[in-house]
Amino acid sequence: MKKYLLLFTVMVLCIPNLFAEKIALSKDKNAKDKHTEVPVDIEVFGNSISICSNEYVDRMTVVAQGDGDSSVLEIDSAVPGEVYEMDLRQSSHGHYDLYIYTSTGEILNGEFEL
Repeated sequence: MKKYLLLFTVMVLCIPNLFAEKIALSKDKNAKDKHTEVPVDIEVFGNSISICSNEYVDRMTVVAQGDGDSSVLEIDSAVPGEVYEMDLRQSSHGHYDLYIYTSTGEILNGEFEL
């Protein structure tokens, strides 16, 4: 019985990761910043974007644009380990481009499907 309970618990904890799509971010080639690490990890869960900060970022603007829709999330101060959510329930299904603008002038971009 304990074996089945443990198996069930592991399966339930892993299910959300099956539906998540990690967005690969790249830096704008014109960026003056020599910083090589991307300051955030981005995943799409259904109709929302999860933004996990890897380092302190003073100010960050996240923009999702696609098929006539756009959503903007302003983050005043991102703290490492903190997770921010961008709600896309009002957005239509389709291809989206994601842009992240930081206060240092860094521009990150990626793409995803809703």
